[in-house]
Parts: sequence; C-alpha cells; structure tokens
Amino acid sequence: MNGDSKTHPVGQKKPNYWGLYYMQGNVWQWCSDWYADSYAIANKTDPSGPATGSNRVLSGGSWFSLALICRSACRYGCVPVFGFGFRVVVDLK
Repeated sequence: MNGDSKTHPVGQKKPNYWGLYYMQGNVWQWCSDWYADSYAIANKTDPSGPATGSNRVLSGGSWFSLALICRSACRYGCVPVFGFGFRVVVDLK
C-alpha cells in the first residue's frame, strides 16, 4: 500500500494509463450496475450486470484494503446506504 493508511485528495499520486487519478485504493466506489454473483454470461469487456436488483456494485478497494482488492475486477454487492466514495463519470458516446 502507498496511501499511508489514509485517504488522499485526487492528484497526489501518479495517474493511470488513461490519465485518471487514484481509481483504485483510495475509497470504495459505488457503480451504477446492479450486482450479480456471476458475470459468466455478461460482456467480457465492461460487464454491466443484471437489469435490476437489490444490491449495487461496490468496487476498487480503499486505503485500508489489501492490494489484491484494489482493482476494478474486485466487485462486491452492497445495499447502497453506506458512506462510500463515488466518482461521477459521463459516457461521451
């Protein structure tokens, strides 16, 4: 871990390949996707999960997570009532 056991303002660490800062490992991120136990039948690129559900996807890990968890592929289902971080994203298509 390189977060010194605390959160950091965006831009204090190096950006990733796409120029985005601190996408994993700072705070957990809510996703708009509904959670599924398996993504075996979903798109292999950027799976969106089922059309409905009760749990949203929580992704990316946080400053107190093990490195294995601090990645986009690590997804958990959680009722969206807890105080986790979020990132506003706009699809420019």
